[in-house]
Amino acid sequence: MDSNELIQAYQLPESKPEISITPLIDIIFLMLIFFMVTTVFPENKGMVIQKPDSTQATTLSTKSKIIKLNKEGKISFHNTIVSKDDLRRLLEYETTLRPDISVIIHADKESTTESLIQILDISKNIGIKNIGVATNDNADSK
Repeated sequence: MDSNELIQAYQLPESKPEISITPLIDIIFLMLIFFMVTTVFPENKGMVIQKPDSTQATTLSTKSKIIKLNKEGKISFHNTIVSKDDLRRLLEYETTLRPDISVIIHADKESTTESLIQILDISKNIGIKNIGVATNDNADSK
């Protein structure tokens, strides 16, 4: 063998090196599945309300609009804290969409009666006839 044949025999091909991304895609999908399975999404219920107990509680329609009143007197409508004037405007808009609207007030048991009466007055002045106050139905178990 002469030297030209040896050089040709050990000469590497002129192709570019490649990185196979198939294993990388597999790892990304495994990580995505892992994070999707282990992630916990908390429910955003807005205000935390401790409703008073009642022995005469009844179930109302689930299509009712819910107004929440916390113990500090803050009002929440559609999970957004609103002022009394904003609540009036929002309820007026809701009654233009559905004149037979019903409202359920979730008042904290430590909220003032004055705040509850103000919400009742706002609702009645707009013309809402179906108004309820939410309570817990576990007073008889104490």
